[in-house]
Amino acid sequence: MALPAFPRVATISANTKRLPAMDADKIRGAPTLYLRQIPCTPIDPVSADVVQSFGLDAAVEYLQTFIEGGKDVIEGDVLIPLAGLYEDQELRVERAAEWSWRNTSYVHLILEEDKG
Repeated sequence: MALPAFPRVATISANTKRLPAMDADKIRGAPTLYLRQIPCTPIDPVSADVVQSFGLDAAVEYLQTFIEGGKDVIEGDVLIPLAGLYEDQELRVERAAEWSWRNTSYVHLILEEDKG
């Protein structure tokens, strides 16, 4: 259950892609569309405190967003914002940390831009 305020801050939507399972030859295909139109907060840079608390590489510039709990977004997925500064860019989910506040669950997604 989301707080009534969450829809006011989740002002963009995103799709996700997920890697398929490995086949019998242990070959994994390309990521495919998994979830559509997930409401999320705008994509923002991550602070040094968040980088430290998650034990991330301080040399990498990470991004973040929040989604409602109960959405099947996991580490390794690709988030594709549908609006904003990172519109249509593929951002890899580095961390997906669930947390609760006032009987509501959220997922804090730490993202890395694919610079390749």
